Amino acid sequence: MRRLALILAFAVLTAHAQKYTRGIGVYPGDPKEYMGPTIVAEGNAYRDLALHRPAYQSSAYDYNLTAQLITDGIKESSMPQWIETSTSNAGGLPKNERELFLDGNVTSSLNVSGDSPWVEFDLKGGGEAPEIDRIDLYLRRIYGRSLSGMWTYTVSGSDDRVTWKEVGRATGSEWPDMREPGPSFLETITFAAPAHFRSYRVQPAAQLKV
Repeated sequence: MRRLALILAFAVLTAHAQKYTRGIGVYPGDPKEYMGPTIVAEGNAYRDLALHRPAYQSSAYDYNLTAQLITDGIKESSMPQWIETSTSNAGGLPKNERELFLDGNVTSSLNVSGDSPWVEFDLKGGGEAPEIDRIDLYLRRIYGRSLSGMWTYTVSGSDDRVTWKEVGRATGSEWPDMREPGPSFLETITFAAPAHFRSYRVQPAAQLKV
């Protein structure tokens, strides 16, 4: 028991005697020898501690909400906005696929299948939802056979993802030749009136024939 007490006392003395430096490779290492400016608390006044300084984060929701954005000096009290996307057969999409069907690149695509397929995008975060008056729908062919019959695509909007309201639809009967190069299907769905919903869902309203 006496030996244990001596060991504990030595450990306590060692901890008090330890001197911390300002970091490996930082000169001067001794904090007492550093004569540069230091950050001092300024009461309740707003102060951007990251302004013009490097900032890092351990992880990020996407490639837009990153640490360097807080160094621009903009004062913002509300949550930033971000996009979440999902499909009928895959649910919420992972980080590397989150904006594939919204990036405007005709080579980006998602396979959607099922009896009632749909794609959905949701605007999260603070601020007001933007005004949208149309959606450009691009479908990419996945086989060489031609389609026939009438087609109808609808766009529905919602603020709670429970109650949906149809805001626009497009109907037609002409299909491009699937054996020819170029877009398989490109149609603009114009809304009956500009909408400000936080969620939109695009889906076919009629079964296609092959």
